[in-house]
Amino acid sequence: MLIFVNVMNYVNIIFFIICWEMLSKINIKVDINNKHQRLDLFLMIVLNGLSRSFIQKLINKRYVMLYEQSLKSNYKLKGNEELTILIPMKHNKIQAENLNLNIIFMDDDIMIINKKAGMVIHPSVSHNYGTLSNALLYYAPKLKVNLYSRPGIVHRLDMNTSGLMICARNDFAYKKLISYFKNHKVKKEYHVFCFGYFKKDNFTLHTFHRRDDYNFRKFTTKVDADQIHLYKRNAISHFSVIQQCCGISELLVDLVTGKTHQIRVQLSDIGHPVLGDYIYGNKSSINKIMNFNIKNKILQLTRHALHSSKIEFIHPRTNEKIQFMSNLPNDLLNLHKLIFQ
Repeated sequence: MLIFVNVMNYVNIIFFIICWEMLSKINIKVDINNKHQRLDLFLMIVLNGLSRSFIQKLINKRYVMLYEQSLKSNYKLKGNEELTILIPMKHNKIQAENLNLNIIFMDDDIMIINKKAGMVIHPSVSHNYGTLSNALLYYAPKLKVNLYSRPGIVHRLDMNTSGLMICARNDFAYKKLISYFKNHKVKKEYHVFCFGYFKKDNFTLHTFHRRDDYNFRKFTTKVDADQIHLYKRNAISHFSVIQQCCGISELLVDLVTGKTHQIRVQLSDIGHPVLGDYIYGNKSSINKIMNFNIKNKILQLTRHALHSSKIEFIHPRTNEKIQFMSNLPNDLLNLHKLIFQ
């Protein structure tokens, strides 16, 4: 089976998938734009359903090869080479589960859920069960499941972000919805609380977006001057300030593109990290909060202060414009009352 995949707009890979009894063999063509990137960080991007620890195990077992020679994690890509990867088949299975989802709307084609913070979207080595993908196979058993497929998932929210998500219940809807997101035909609005104040009531961030060179869990908008020609400013968000108080701002975000961690990265890189974000946040931000009760409430957060509050799109079968909205969950609502009332 031949599949063409575009990853993060700068990685073009070709999967040749051959299912063996115990292993799957994958050949990945490396784009020239990935020249000098570490092997393990590159595989984290193209195989983002797998954890870095599992990818490291594949490398240690010599399951990652170039021209039949095994590679090390710190191998620097040359660009245009073709990697061969062997992956145990047992990690490719997704089991259907009857999970307690907050379903806002459901018909034969789509399902709108209000995802709670803490729920994982895709199975991984550390999260084999209890994910949204597992639940969708229960609610949409007609979905096809192939190697690395994410049944019904047409976009994603970070594990510690809550709010509205569109899910497909059949392959017809899946293909249409994927096309909508690819062509930016889905309007997505987020509610976010971040550190600091803004001088402008409305502003737009149009930034680069790439994985961090030193921390595989992070992304960045920053690009060295000598590498700017390798990237595009392909992350776009429109921000509106609702109110500001006690060193904290409440914003609405119109997300034009949907890069991984996009809102979190963009705000952090301009000095306004999201509350409860311990990957992109920093101690200096919370130390500036003078109100003890507010500071304590922020320290108690086990989630990002980020919520997908509105989503609007064309129904894949009826072609009608539909819109769904979600209020802040109780934990963020309580935080809002403490800060602004």
